[in-house]
Amino acid sequence: MRNLFFTWILLTAAATLPRQASALEASAVSFEGSDAPLSAVLQGIEADAKRIPAPQASAVPSDGDSRPIIVAVSGLSSNELGVGLELKHLLAVWKFLFPGKAPNVKLLMDRLDEMHREMRADLDEETSRRISRRGNDYLAEALRGLAQRNGLELEIQDMPWSRDPENTKETVELFKKKLLALQSASPERPLYIVAHSWGSVLMHDALNALVKDKRPVKVRRLTTVGSPLVPQKLFVRIFKDIQIVKEKMQTRVKKPASVQEWVNIWAEPDMFSNTIASADKNLRIDEPAVVYEKRLNALLDSGSADKKQVKKDLKALQNSIIWHEAYHDGFEMELRSLSEHLRWDFPQQNERELLP
Repeated sequence: MRNLFFTWILLTAAATLPRQASALEASAVSFEGSDAPLSAVLQGIEADAKRIPAPQASAVPSDGDSRPIIVAVSGLSSNELGVGLELKHLLAVWKFLFPGKAPNVKLLMDRLDEMHREMRADLDEETSRRISRRGNDYLAEALRGLAQRNGLELEIQDMPWSRDPENTKETVELFKKKLLALQSASPERPLYIVAHSWGSVLMHDALNALVKDKRPVKVRRLTTVGSPLVPQKLFVRIFKDIQIVKEKMQTRVKKPASVQEWVNIWAEPDMFSNTIASADKNLRIDEPAVVYEKRLNALLDSGSADKKQVKKDLKALQNSIIWHEAYHDGFEMELRSLSEHLRWDFPQQNERELLP
């Protein structure tokens, strides 16, 4: 009976003292395994309960937000692309490839204009309207939708810029300041960057400039989509009679030393994209369309179908503008000559490369 009374006192005291479970276990052991007076045991329990636990190492940042940060850099939409931007970019490539040799600028402008007219002529009205209605933060919006579909809690920030190619130098400086501010405000949070089209050129230059300035911003992964950093196809299309060394064009592009991983997503029909040798991984998204392209060509050769419709479907399937937008929009098309509806959710298929 006396033992039961002592036990009741001990348990009552233990229940009323706020302490760690480990403290209770340790005190109970000392009570059962020693001849110490009950008062001494109770004092030991109270002391354990009041003891402040040692701080534990934590990966949670000081602001309490451990979510990865994704910076989305939109480029110019297909409707905004024009002779001015490509001209400036191609002239810079020309200067690198052929120092001291002047290009025919008038011919270059005429061929760029011709190329744009051809691409827009093959574009259906619905696709053209959809692209025209899109906001300047289209990439950030697409990534937010993708994150929501996959149940991911992420902070996705748009990186706005003037969208004026003449302000390239100022835009690079702006990107540098914003990246430094992000790193300063949340140094423990992993940073990811997704950049589309001409936005990838600006971000590539900004990251390399920060490394050169000895102020590198650590990036867990850089994902470029539809990037014209290596405008090989565009260059060949415009300078039809010029022989270029492809390997030399690749040497213009350097992986920023502050980037842990670089993934480049591209498509063969996208005139503005290409593989990038400096990237750690190159992913081509248009391979599912190759099968349908072969089928259309076979149908054209057979002479048993409406050639006009087959040619129309083939041009649509190879349209550069549609593929330039497919990285974030996905791809959907009706091939009437094959009686097939194509739909590929490229953002979801490449979710691991676009999101953490």
